Amino acid sequence: MQDRYAFPMDPDGRSIAWAGLVGRWSEWAAASRVWPEHGDAGRARASVPWLIQLQAVTHALGELSSVPPGERPWCRDHARATIDAAVERLVGVWGDEAPNEIADIVDDARAAIDQSRHAGCREAVWSGPGRFIVPEIELDAPRGTLACMQPGTPVLPDSPVAWWIDREDLVVPGLAVRDAAHGPSQVYRQLDDSGRVVQDLIATMDELSPGMPLLIPIDEDGRRIGGWLTQAPAWRAMHEQALGDLQQPAVRWHQ
Repeated sequence: MQDRYAFPMDPDGRSIAWAGLVGRWSEWAAASRVWPEHGDAGRARASVPWLIQLQAVTHALGELSSVPPGERPWCRDHARATIDAAVERLVGVWGDEAPNEIADIVDDARAAIDQSRHAGCREAVWSGPGRFIVPEIELDAPRGTLACMQPGTPVLPDSPVAWWIDREDLVVPGLAVRDAAHGPSQVYRQLDDSGRVVQDLIATMDELSPGMPLLIPIDEDGRRIGGWLTQAPAWRAMHEQALGDLQQPAVRWHQ
């Protein structure tokens, strides 16, 4: 029998995977039924269904990458609505007197929503050797979140050429596709005073670094927000001139 405190199934069946994740984290609800019904113990008992929903959502969000990409935005929205409803119920039970432990559970759930924005991030990487020239890439209808280097960009070994979230893999011949364990990143092409390339610096998106950012935001949450800056031949010529005859400029991660 399904536990009456389990996260409700989506009536449209839009994310069976999500319902399964949350339900798996809800199974210990039955233990609370033997608690006293009066005083603080009674309020604690009354809080259990909503605390379980909060913790179930928190843990499930940590596994959001296992949900099909197209379903993840709906899962985040559903999780956010569940958190808001649970908080409203807890305020009804405790008013302004909720223990710190309950506030911590609420904070953890809300933090999990923020952290889940990058769940399932994937990237296409040029492994080398030598330089890779980004080919012409036909942008299809907006889906999920996507950032990609401009066609014509000369890419140095070990550099991400594109990354995406909440969409199917972007396939570019010659590039390896892998999970982006570090989340979305930016590649900064750094020049010396003469305009020659010194190195490409890879940094996570919350780190601002000097240099020319090479990854262009294309889509965000299913909306088209950008596109190619110029024609590929002119873009390539500009970068080839800056690279010059350097054979192996460094590519390194921001420290």
